[in-house]
Amino acid sequence: MTDTTPDTLPMERGMRLRGLAMTRLETFADAAFAFAVTLLVVAVDDLPETFEELENAIKSIPVFLFSSAQLFAFWIAHRNWSRVYGLDNGVAVLLTLLLVTGLLVMVFPLRVVYAFGAADLSDDWIPPPLQLDPVTWAEQLTLVFVTYGISWAWLASVIVAMFAYVLVRGRALALNAAERRNAVAFVSMYGAIALSGVSSVTLSLTLPHELLHLAGYQYFLLFPLLAVIAVVLWASGRRALRDAPVAAEA
Repeated sequence: MTDTTPDTLPMERGMRLRGLAMTRLETFADAAFAFAVTLLVVAVDDLPETFEELENAIKSIPVFLFSSAQLFAFWIAHRNWSRVYGLDNGVAVLLTLLLVTGLLVMVFPLRVVYAFGAADLSDDWIPPPLQLDPVTWAEQLTLVFVTYGISWAWLASVIVAMFAYVLVRGRALALNAAERRNAVAFVSMYGAIALSGVSSVTLSLTLPHELLHLAGYQYFLLFPLLAVIAVVLWASGRRALRDAPVAAEA
């Protein structure tokens, strides 16, 4: 991958694909994401030994699917950044290392948070991942929420930094309108995701114990929020395309 943008580059949805050639940086990032997904699966030494354990493992499949979807969202963002902008300099290496570090920290609390949420919503039909202490359960759950929230915000902030860096280097990369809109979209969407992590940490540290579960459920607010951001970005893109011919004629 290079910073050059020759007109001969293949295009996808109006964006030039500068990073189609696989690099060691991308290979390393992909391997880290693959490893993180495997960590969501039951470990080898925890394989079911009884039918009850097998049944609980099967019931926990939705937890694995939803947890994996979160990791895939970050992988897709990194893939888009690599394919479209093709950066492979020192900043790109640093940002990718920061992404991988946050990813590996987030894996365990990610699974625990989703498993606790699934157990709560299913009235323990889906088994909880851990047995909390009856006395210190609030402190234990707060630790999980804080760890997850910080790592979640960390990952999203790194994605924001990646696409913000692209916008800063817009002239050197000779970004076209579609490539700029793509970067702005990822900065907006993942900026909201980062704020949800900060919100969860704040709630987990300030809410009374009986309302502590709201620190986890507040992540559901991301769905309508991201939908609104997507609609605004789509409308903005449509308006830019409509106004482009007028600007060209002027």
